[in-house]
Amino acid sequence: MQMTEDARGGFLKAKDVMEIVAILKMQEILREEGIDKLSISLKMALCWLEKLGWSYGQLKNGMYLDGHERPDVVEYQHSFVEHWMGHE
Repeated sequence: MQMTEDARGGFLKAKDVMEIVAILKMQEILREEGIDKLSISLKMALCWLEKLGWSYGQLKNGMYLDGHERPDVVEYQHSFVEHWMGHE
């Protein structure tokens, strides 16, 4: 799906959805489904994202959103804790 491809690092802005809807290829797809909209509002884009299961909020610097539970990271955390406990 176009929105999934356009999501950068797992993030997609409502404004991105508005731009995707305006793409000629997406207009063709929408017309095939009987939808004749050249654009959508920011509020409609937010509604679409919510219906697709995306959540929205403000991204804060220094906040870890993903990756801390990956197997390689968990393994490193365990080895770090064992190494640290060896110093006590």
